[in-house]
Amino acid sequence: MKRSRSHITARSSGVSPAVSTAILASVTVALGILLMAISFNWFGTSATDLTQKTDRAIHLVRTSGRLVFEMVNYPLDVDERNVLLRNVATVDLCVVRLELIRSDGAIGGQYPNPPQRWLRCGGAGGFNPIPPKGNLTIAGAQLPDCPDCFFAERVKLRVWYIALNIYNQDDPEVSADEMHFVETLIIYPGLASPQVCVPPEGTPAVFLASVDPLTRAADPPGEIPSARPDKLYVSLRHADPLVSTPQTFTFKFDGTDSSGTLTGNLRVDVSSEQRVGGPMASIRAPFWAEASSDTYKVIPNRFYFGAYNDPSAGLVHVSGIGLITQHIAWIGSDPIVTTVVVELAKQNFDVNAIVPIRIRLIDCNGNVLADVRRTVMVSAGIEFDRFFIDLPTSPPILAFKVYTVEVWVG
Repeated sequence: MKRSRSHITARSSGVSPAVSTAILASVTVALGILLMAISFNWFGTSATDLTQKTDRAIHLVRTSGRLVFEMVNYPLDVDERNVLLRNVATVDLCVVRLELIRSDGAIGGQYPNPPQRWLRCGGAGGFNPIPPKGNLTIAGAQLPDCPDCFFAERVKLRVWYIALNIYNQDDPEVSADEMHFVETLIIYPGLASPQVCVPPEGTPAVFLASVDPLTRAADPPGEIPSARPDKLYVSLRHADPLVSTPQTFTFKFDGTDSSGTLTGNLRVDVSSEQRVGGPMASIRAPFWAEASSDTYKVIPNRFYFGAYNDPSAGLVHVSGIGLITQHIAWIGSDPIVTTVVVELAKQNFDVNAIVPIRIRLIDCNGNVLADVRRTVMVSAGIEFDRFFIDLPTSPPILAFKVYTVEVWVG
């Protein structure tokens, strides 16, 4: 009887199969709902992340090579520099950095200046976004200089850019891997030299391009004879303002044992040589010549004509000095001195004369703009010969900065 009672009690305290099934089903459903919620949440996050990555990838493809150069003007004068860029993409683009790349791959110059590396898009210090089919002009000091680049060096102008809506302006380095660049080859003009000594705008000025006193090779050598009616020929260039009426110019000569003055009415609107004559005591090389005018500032205004005694050739002297200038569009609007023409004379006709020459160009403050040495030969059988001495062109020598020209020999 006891066994039967215990058996009945155990059976009556168990859970029915129907209830167990219901509980298991509920747990399964709840677990399924939880897993579905987690799954949907993960999927939503993944889908959003995937969409963002896809959108960025599309922008990278759409903007690659989609910024183009339409014009590049990189002269010596910083204020005249300008670059025109056009956006041929379908999204707004931001220019974030400019570089000058030298032939060895080194960065010669950059904008913005260190330590800043990237520009904001719009706002202070940055460029406005370029809309599709729009353009951007970058000018002046926003275009980088290259302090170590030499005159006429071939460098690449590189422009970095990125799509506006993927640019992290608060932390640009995050966006660095998504930036593109375009580049073009330019001829670097050299650094713009300070405008010291250049006459202020509006000051009447003229460039004295050549001074050719009529000296003798012999009997006596190196002398401007007092008996000659025509003692000097000069040429004028780059006059501003350009007038057709003759202007009065004065030329003073100061030799080792004598001095004198010549005055002539010369035209500034012609480039050919013009004669200056009149009474003056004989002047013998070496000597200085100084030019002036009441109506124009004459530049250069001082010339030194050197001389020395050669053991075999006798007196060798400088008998003429000329300056060749050029206008180079990609350097700027000012004329540049590129070559000095030196005319030499020797006393003894029948011998060769090996002549060391030293040329110095000096500005109004005494600063040396060029110091060049050459050795030339005046051949036997001639008394006078001309030599063209090229000047260094880095940096370019502005014509209206040259106040003194010295040519030493021996």
